[in-house]
Amino acid sequence: MKPARKTPRQFLTEYHALRAAVFLLLFVGMLPAATLRVVVKDRVDFQEGPGRNYPILDQLSSGEIVIQTNQTKEWAHIQRVNGGYGWINITMLATGAGKPVLPDLQLHKRGNLRAAPTTTADIINQLEPPQLLKQIFQTGAWHAVITEDSSFGWVHDVIIKEISSRHGIIQVLSASNIRSGPGTAYPIIAGAEPGTALMPIAQFADWFLVETESRQRGWIYQNLIRIESPGQAIDRIVRIRTNGNVRSGPGLEYPVTNRITAGMELPVTNVHDDWFQISDGAPVNGWIHRILITADSQPVATTGEIVSGTFELVKTVIDSAYNTHISQNYYDAIALYHKSRADIRQLYLENPTDPCTRFYYTRNIYALAEHLHLEPNQASAEAYQILKETSLTENCAENIINLIKAMEETVTIRSAILGASGGADLPEHRLIKYGERAPYIFPFITEAEIYRLIGRYLALQKNNPAEAAQWQQKSVILYQSLLQNEIELGSLGLEHYFYVLMELGVSQAKLGFDTSYDYFAKALELIEANQNNYWRNYYRRTLETIAR
Repeated sequence: MKPARKTPRQFLTEYHALRAAVFLLLFVGMLPAATLRVVVKDRVDFQEGPGRNYPILDQLSSGEIVIQTNQTKEWAHIQRVNGGYGWINITMLATGAGKPVLPDLQLHKRGNLRAAPTTTADIINQLEPPQLLKQIFQTGAWHAVITEDSSFGWVHDVIIKEISSRHGIIQVLSASNIRSGPGTAYPIIAGAEPGTALMPIAQFADWFLVETESRQRGWIYQNLIRIESPGQAIDRIVRIRTNGNVRSGPGLEYPVTNRITAGMELPVTNVHDDWFQISDGAPVNGWIHRILITADSQPVATTGEIVSGTFELVKTVIDSAYNTHISQNYYDAIALYHKSRADIRQLYLENPTDPCTRFYYTRNIYALAEHLHLEPNQASAEAYQILKETSLTENCAENIINLIKAMEETVTIRSAILGASGGADLPEHRLIKYGERAPYIFPFITEAEIYRLIGRYLALQKNNPAEAAQWQQKSVILYQSLLQNEIELGSLGLEHYFYVLMELGVSQAKLGFDTSYDYFAKALELIEANQNNYWRNYYRRTLETIAR
């Protein structure tokens, strides 16, 4: 008996599903395993594949939390917290990723990592205890997690236990509103009286997603709360209670370098959150998590900073910052550079002639340069001069040469893009290539400026608001990541941030997106904070032009 012929509609549906699967396979690895995002517009099409021609599965609401697992140039592959997978246009997501603040988890019995929060979902992997799990989100009895091998999926309450919480409990300081999304434009869904205790779920910029005692979830502004971190106890001489991994740095993102076995006694010198550094001279070197340590040892105080950082530790953090920057996870990259700045400066002052110390010190101050003009006699003068005077006959010579070349290439590329944005001839493919090269060579603040200039060129010279918006959005994300890490932009940096917010708003308005007014609102906040009348006039003229 011949199989029934497929109808044109069935064939088209299967074709779209296959194309979506191929797109997903092509773009695996472009992002971290999972990041929290927020939908910023109502009735957003949730589609089967990365394009307008794919079937619409559902519509998403403004303020909805989703988990992004990958992306193409214009589309984000997401999972809803109810488990459904699909694609939405990337401009429908708030700029920047959320920071999970839920407790880390430990697997205490064998269980399944599933593709969605239900026992009927596909099994991704079988997990063996005592594995650490980084918790991304929670819905009911299910937890979205990243495993030690960087797999993303869901685990059930019955196979895990909580082991730490960086943010502890949130306490409300004054009468406050809890909103349906991270911003004052979202409706108020509840109120909170002073002294109310809330459980933090995630953080997006200045807003926390919280859960009340009645299990209601909503958003509260950070200035209205105090974060009470839980107390912890650790040991200087620690006893290992169970076999486990030793890592090169304080986190699951660092590679495994060794193994430890139950019963070992090891000296600890540094503390970072729930991670302990085994001191030099011990049988193994690296970092271990506190769940591997017995609880009956001498306690010492903990800290979230690197304590008396050794060169190898600081080097590891700066290398991780560089690699994180290349992957365009801007917030975490800036945080790593910022966290290591005081330590690498102190190491440089103690040993100013060592070539490798000079290299890592200059990489750090160059990455966090706070000015836009990068000729060697200006903002990067200290970093550039230190490298030029460093001996190239010893360790780190190749790294030093490459960083000098990057600094000099920065000047050339920035001049070319400035010329193009002013009307000079520059092939579009070369302009895009320069933008793609930016994370490898530019300080963060200059990279943000470059993305803005590319967006401006595509908007004004090429009349292409869709392409322009993508580069402008990258610029906005980078500026916001700098500000969230308390990096000063300076007057010129703030000016560029204001203009890219306005330019992104114009591009999105031309594309018919209501989210354009979110960027105008952020620009207005800058105007009010800086009392800049020139910006105010530009803002008014721009909105009048759009309204015509």
